[in-house]
Amino acid sequence: MELIALDMDGTLLTSRGEISKENAHAIKEVQQKGIKVVIATGRSLDSAKIRLEQAELICPIISVNGAAIFLEDGTKVDSTPLSLNTVHEILTILHEKYIYCEIYTNYGTYTTDDVKQKLMVEVDYVKSINSEQNANQLLNAVEKQNQQALLHFVKSFDEVLSREDLEIYKILTFSLDEKKLTEIRSKLTGMSDLFISSSAYHNIEITNTEAHKGNALRKIADYYHIPLKKTMAIGDNMNDLTMLQTAGIGVAMGNAVDEIKNICRFTTKINDEHGVQYAIEHFTGR
Repeated sequence: MELIALDMDGTLLTSRGEISKENAHAIKEVQQKGIKVVIATGRSLDSAKIRLEQAELICPIISVNGAAIFLEDGTKVDSTPLSLNTVHEILTILHEKYIYCEIYTNYGTYTTDDVKQKLMVEVDYVKSINSEQNANQLLNAVEKQNQQALLHFVKSFDEVLSREDLEIYKILTFSLDEKKLTEIRSKLTGMSDLFISSSAYHNIEITNTEAHKGNALRKIADYYHIPLKKTMAIGDNMNDLTMLQTAGIGVAMGNAVDEIKNICRFTTKINDEHGVQYAIEHFTGR
């Protein structure tokens, strides 16, 4: 084993959004043995770095589902952004559905000031067809997303799209309206230059067709001259699928969705039981 790629949310992070001391210790131990530990997340670079710094960890980072790759010192070694024309097409589709969304760029992560209005329309819909509990679940999901994405609020996305040297890595949208998400996914799937994935049942993550964790793992392994057969990846959700299929060893978290467990050769403990530590020690020894 020469390289280990770790998803963050639902994998390296506990349900409280923290890296446990046990997971951090396991990472530091294998780093001392010369094994590269790479973070592979849907988060932006800044959001991922905050969590690593809190655990006193330094790692290369595959960010925004593989759309940008950074070394330990923050040097960008690769990026695969969406084209501006494609972004406009996506935003038109999302605007027609009046749905919450965010844009991940090399300048930061943005959403619009009318997000609260869109959110309340969604909450009213959820209440009408389901329950107060699910409406609160939506509100909690948005609050969690606001905290982890380090969001900047703008009046219009045009303020962002007009910036020079802009790279747009990912567009994220989410809803508890399954019909709305299905309709959006159907329209997006018809666009050949997109890669569509999700990191939770209620979201859709949109990147360039070449920007996914599987391709990013290939690129970072090639950068370090490490054969893919000597790599391991650990994840829990559908945006980890290509990475787990690409790695020499694919490990599913105990809390992973069934589709992920079914394609992995090993399932570790859940994220709140230090599943990353357990998997690392299982395959590398203490």
